[in-house]
Amino acid sequence: MKIRTLFDKINLIPSFLKYSIKREKLLMLSVIIILNMEEYNKILTEISRDLNLIDSKLKEWNLNYFLTQKNRYISDLKFFKQYYKCGEILEVGSLPYHFTAILKQLGYPIIGLNLNPNRAKEFINKYKLNIIECDVENEKIPFGDNIFGFIIFNEIFEHLRIDPIFTLKELYRVLNRDGVMMLTTPNLYSLVKIIAFLSGRGFNDPYEEFNKLHSLGHVGHIREYSTREVKKFLENTGFKIIDVKYRKYEIDRKFIFKSLEKEIGPAKARLTRLPLTILDLGLDLFYKINPKWRPMQMIICKKEV
Repeated sequence: MKIRTLFDKINLIPSFLKYSIKREKLLMLSVIIILNMEEYNKILTEISRDLNLIDSKLKEWNLNYFLTQKNRYISDLKFFKQYYKCGEILEVGSLPYHFTAILKQLGYPIIGLNLNPNRAKEFINKYKLNIIECDVENEKIPFGDNIFGFIIFNEIFEHLRIDPIFTLKELYRVLNRDGVMMLTTPNLYSLVKIIAFLSGRGFNDPYEEFNKLHSLGHVGHIREYSTREVKKFLENTGFKIIDVKYRKYEIDRKFIFKSLEKEIGPAKARLTRLPLTILDLGLDLFYKINPKWRPMQMIICKKEV
């Protein structure tokens, strides 16, 4: 007869001990999460002090991007840890290198690709980041086939303006057979986008998005996509969809109210605090019931072999 472990005999443990074991496990898990968050927040604080290590015309954009995206980085990190197994990591379109630096500080072997790394040369040097210059819409990725165990393709797809198919085929080529790619992009059919469209404002301001090529050195959001459209691109370039997630991450409220103060003045901005808080809570409840209407989408995929 096989010798069974304590956990095989869990039904024989008195209920008060079961509760104690469960509580101990939850406590240990909580401690791990807290320690991870402490480490993560420490890295974020360090990065926040170095946001000025970038081309002077990008400083305001870099600060705003950090404040609006830092909670996305937490979400991205969570899913990255879930799907990453081993091997080198390729991040496409790394500027402003916040997530690159986070993963490097956490000890992951990450390489970044960017159109013009010189725009944040000081930041790259300080964090000892491995960033390679590459225009992924016009140039082959400078690596051999089946090299990377994980590809991060976050908030880039909507910026592609020439040939997304070429770019995806290149990513497929350099991803190894057991590798995974994480793609995040705005959700075209989110509640916010639909309301904007119905109110006559459109999905974004095309002039401003193209003008970013002059003001920032890279073009803005040229085209945003539905999940079905993104999946069609991926499946027709050789990828197999593993999972689809819809997300809404919190933007720093201090940043929101400071922005409002600049636009409408401090007095009027103060009057918006309570209505905006109530609206945000209402949206959270709506998104919980209807997750596909959340503003962001994440698609996890791998090679179809």
